[in-house]
Amino acid sequence: MERASSSVADPGLMLTVPGRREPGLRFEVASGGRMLLRRRDDVVFFGLVHRWRYGVALYRTGSYTSPLPPIPAELVRRSAGSPGWFDQWAHRFAGWLDAAGDGPLHDGAWVLRRRKDTHILTYDLVADFPYAHLDWFAGWHGIVPLRPLPGPESGRVKAYRKQARDGVLPPLLLGAASALDGYLLLDGHARLAAALAENVEPGLLVLEPSDPDGGWPIPRSRAWPIRGGVEAWEDAFRIRGGDRSRCHELLER
Repeated sequence: MERASSSVADPGLMLTVPGRREPGLRFEVASGGRMLLRRRDDVVFFGLVHRWRYGVALYRTGSYTSPLPPIPAELVRRSAGSPGWFDQWAHRFAGWLDAAGDGPLHDGAWVLRRRKDTHILTYDLVADFPYAHLDWFAGWHGIVPLRPLPGPESGRVKAYRKQARDGVLPPLLLGAASALDGYLLLDGHARLAAALAENVEPGLLVLEPSDPDGGWPIPRSRAWPIRGGVEAWEDAFRIRGGDRSRCHELLER
């Protein structure tokens, strides 16, 4: 696997990725508004779009694991108070994503940028699990956690809560998902739980496909066809415990 190269552009850290036709973590689609997020041979979630595109019903399987390694406390302490704090984390995340075999990077240009507006954590963070409804008609444009957030008293969250209080909590990593008109929480479920428990706003780094010339984000991310089409989606959804009636109930609210 060829390594990605990086450069600094006006909107953020620009990545050029060669030799990866199909990423380990990818959206796949079939007719009838069916979609899924695949991680190698596993399915992270299933989606079913409203027939008039008013929104999408999601069923997450709970099997997601981050493509990034755990962040050592020593690295957090060493980074605290240093100039270019966000840039340092952007370069670290980029290196970890490049090394991951089950991440979202594929051939082309990408940008990893800071999102300063964090209101989506207040108004459009999906709290329900495993089912959820993203209401496009009402303007949903938020964040989808890919597994349940851990409790505020769990071991990792307690450690992150101290970092949040100290103002050194590493940023969350979001992935732009045009298929949902929002973002996936790629890394930082425990950090998000800690930030919510301490009532602080975590930093946000967003990974997006970009224009290879200027580094600016492009509005649509790529999806691949589901092998086997509608029948394969229906079979996988049933095997993973999905309930069609629950999805339709969400879509018809």
